[in-house]
Amino acid sequence: MLRGVLAPFGHGLWTAIAGGVLLSFRKPNGRFRLAAPVIGTYLGVAVLHSLWDSMHGIAIRLVTEITDTGLSRALFAQGYIPAPTSEQQHLFTLFSVGGIVVITLVALAWLRSLARGARNAGASEGRGARFHTP
Repeated sequence: MLRGVLAPFGHGLWTAIAGGVLLSFRKPNGRFRLAAPVIGTYLGVAVLHSLWDSMHGIAIRLVTEITDTGLSRALFAQGYIPAPTSEQQHLFTLFSVGGIVVITLVALAWLRSLARGARNAGASEGRGARFHTP
């Protein structure tokens, strides 16, 4: 349920990050320029999205590593993702929600740094808060 509520927020953040970097690397004629920061941003956004989508499995794996005796490890080795037990549910929820929060905070910090960079570049050129075109 929480993922469903937060998914539009996460996708909006990743789109803002990718769009901001892509727009900052436009040529004077308005065409986009493929540059290392654009590719790096694409890869970074893909990693954030992958972590977001994988957080359920990552949380289960962390919980079983911390609390399990070995049965769940054998299931993981065979390709199965076991469900957390009632005793493990609190840790699973902590890791699952906590992981999504951490991913969101990383994306927000990244977006904030892009916005600051754009403001600083715009102020140094006397154009306000516009994206800098290198």
